[in-house]
Amino acid sequence: MITYPVDIAILAAYFALIFALLACIAPSLAQKSSTRSSSLFLAFAAISLLATWTYMFKYFHHSYSEWRAIATAIPETLLDSISHWLHNVSLFDDAWRTVSVGAIQWLWSHQLCAFTVSVWTPFLALEAQRRNIPFPWAYMLLGQVVAISFAACLFFAVMAAQPLRAAGNIQFNAPITAFCSAIGIATVLISPYVATSSAFMPNLLAMHAVLIVPLVLPERFLHPYTSRQPLALAAIYLFAAGANFANYLQQVIAVLATSESKNLIQLMFNVLYSHPAQSSIGWDIICVSLFGATWMIADSRSLDRPKSAAHLGISQKIAYVLFICTPFLSISTTLPLYLAWREIM
Repeated sequence: MITYPVDIAILAAYFALIFALLACIAPSLAQKSSTRSSSLFLAFAAISLLATWTYMFKYFHHSYSEWRAIATAIPETLLDSISHWLHNVSLFDDAWRTVSVGAIQWLWSHQLCAFTVSVWTPFLALEAQRRNIPFPWAYMLLGQVVAISFAACLFFAVMAAQPLRAAGNIQFNAPITAFCSAIGIATVLISPYVATSSAFMPNLLAMHAVLIVPLVLPERFLHPYTSRQPLALAAIYLFAAGANFANYLQQVIAVLATSESKNLIQLMFNVLYSHPAQSSIGWDIICVSLFGATWMIADSRSLDRPKSAAHLGISQKIAYVLFICTPFLSISTTLPLYLAWREIM
């Protein structure tokens, strides 16, 4: 007999949601043309899944072991024991508080949050329209429940094989997207200040919820992608780059100001393996940084958009410079800079 079947059902529903989201995007992956870029990003997706979920399962084991150590009574069956564990802990809340409390912890985690709310959201909203990729919201949800880097690599793989649509068929809502991105950035800025309070979870849920809005807008809220829209989108990306860099710099200064050691790289990697939840989100940002920067180079060499040879050469140089700068400036800064140039061009 299971004492808390609802808690077991919630965990089962979590994994069922993952498979349902994969089922939504599987046709796009199955119908793709065989290209070197798409195959590369599928391989990157597998690497990301392994890197992040190795530590996610370690986090589950760590949490379960901690619960067993303090439990007054352990049920006889493993399944019932798991139900008691799930009933008495809050995996989502505990994991996010772990990666949000502490200057070095947040230096890792805020990069992924900033990237997702201000860069990944507008990117998904527009690129899905440009290439007629269905269910863009599925990639966002998959990133939230599995790993952003995993979902990003799957989307990059689909993008690499899907041709561009005619500009007249593209619809987008820049004001709503900009508003949602701004709200998302605000939730990221607030997070470290509420990480130990009751306001933490509402703020975190708002951060996750606002990301979906631009991806599920009814058609009546979408507008034709006119010649003025690229400038609006470039402005969104430039605002994101500026806000994210300012926040990143603030976090770096906070770490150096509160730590005896001034070796930032050593401090960050010491914290990376301090807790399985921190390792999971840390490897997510490492993967999204590396694979996102790689996508910039791949995209800059793409010939699927009309451009002059001079523009192509400049794009490649910009992509390589930003690739090199990514470890120092964060992917939440370098990718929107590249995307802004891409729109203006």
